[in-house]
Amino acid sequence: MKKFENYSQKKTFIRMIVGVSILGLLVFGISSCNFPNLEDLLPSNQPTEISSIDALSPTPQPSATPNIPLLQSRTLILWVPQQFDPDNGSTGSNLFLTRLDEFVSRRPQTEIQIRVKPLSGSFGIVESLQVTGSAAPLLMPDLVALPRVLAEQAVEDGLVLLLDDYTDTINENDWYDYALDLARIDEHITGIPFAGDLMVLAYRDDVEESPPSNWETVIASQKALAFPASDPKGLVTLALYQSLAGDFLVSSEQSILQEEPLLEVLSFYQHAQAASVMPYWLTQFETDEQAWQSYKDRQSTLSLT
Repeated sequence: MKKFENYSQKKTFIRMIVGVSILGLLVFGISSCNFPNLEDLLPSNQPTEISSIDALSPTPQPSATPNIPLLQSRTLILWVPQQFDPDNGSTGSNLFLTRLDEFVSRRPQTEIQIRVKPLSGSFGIVESLQVTGSAAPLLMPDLVALPRVLAEQAVEDGLVLLLDDYTDTINENDWYDYALDLARIDEHITGIPFAGDLMVLAYRDDVEESPPSNWETVIASQKALAFPASDPKGLVTLALYQSLAGDFLVSSEQSILQEEPLLEVLSFYQHAQAASVMPYWLTQFETDEQAWQSYKDRQSTLSLT
């Protein structure tokens, strides 16, 4: 997958809206005889561009299988969560399969087998690693994609390899900070960041105005900004809080927010409401889908999604 590039010149505004990773998936190596060269797994230098929101519609599924005979064939087994199921036709799975096709085009002797695993439950991906490692270690995957919370468990249980001696890719300088945080556990490289959900600002380009470059211009625009204001997880509020260097203090197993950055976020909300940027009806939105529908219906001009 394409690396998470850190365009530091896009300062405050971009940093404020991409400050939280809702879900970060990492690729981990499993101790097996087929463990691949991790550098081979990275895409070539050909960029992947998405020019508009329309490009995110699902596309015909790539095959992930070359149309040439396999010579000295080797099998690479991948375990992935259900969101990358090759058969579900989603944008995520199609992008994933496109990357696999690109990899196989450079390594035509490799046959890729994909196993789809749920993230939780009695047959969850970590539980499956534990059972397979004990009962049938030869059936363990070569690579597995895990979200951070499950990655910590897999590392603690010794189910995945530490990658310090296998790759220095993570030391390159074009990763987002949050991607680097995902990749390291106890100062060890434990996985390669592979996918994430980012918060972005969508705006209409059919108005004769320049897109907002910071939060001040958002308020000055007096255009409605849709986001799930009643999201139980409060992801937008937490993103703004962290963009102001707000930290989470742990006391008696509870997270405590710092007063000053939190008050600054609430003050921003107050100013935004007064400027009609965040009208009262935003409190009806609990999900991204609801806020996005407001944007599609032109009820709002901007949308955090």
